[in-house]
Amino acid sequence: MADNQKELQKMYLELQLLDEQMKQVQKQAVALDEQLVELNNTLQALDDFNKTDIGTNILVSLSPGIFTNAELKNNKELFVNVGNNIVVKKNVAETEEMLKKKQDAINKYREVILVELQKMNAKAVNIEHEINKKVKTKG
Repeated sequence: MADNQKELQKMYLELQLLDEQMKQVQKQAVALDEQLVELNNTLQALDDFNKTDIGTNILVSLSPGIFTNAELKNNKELFVNVGNNIVVKKNVAETEEMLKKKQDAINKYREVILVELQKMNAKAVNIEHEINKKVKTKG
C-alpha cells in the first residue's frame, strides 16, 4: 500500500510539473501570436505608406506614444534596423519581404511548440487516467 501511495505522489508531482511546462509553452504561443499581429500591422502600414502621396502631412513616431508632424518626402525608401543597432536603407518591397520571412519563421516555430503542447497534453491525460485507475483500485 505504501508503494502505491508513493507512486501516486510521484504521478501527481509529474502531472503538476507537466502542467507548469504547458503553461510556459502556452505563454510562448501567446507571445508569438502577438508578434504575428504586430507584423501584420506593420505590413499593412507599409502598404499604406507606399500608397501615400509625396508631400502628405504624416505623423511620425519618435518613441512609443510620442509623435510629431512631418511632410513625406520619399515613400519608396525606408531605414530599417536589421539588428545590433545596424540600420540599412531598404525599399518597401525589400522590407515587406524581410517581414514576411520573419512571419514565416515565427509561424513555423509556433507550429513546433503547438505540436509539443499537444504531446504534453496527451501525456497529462495519460497520467490522469493512470492516477484514476490507481485511486479506484485502492478504494
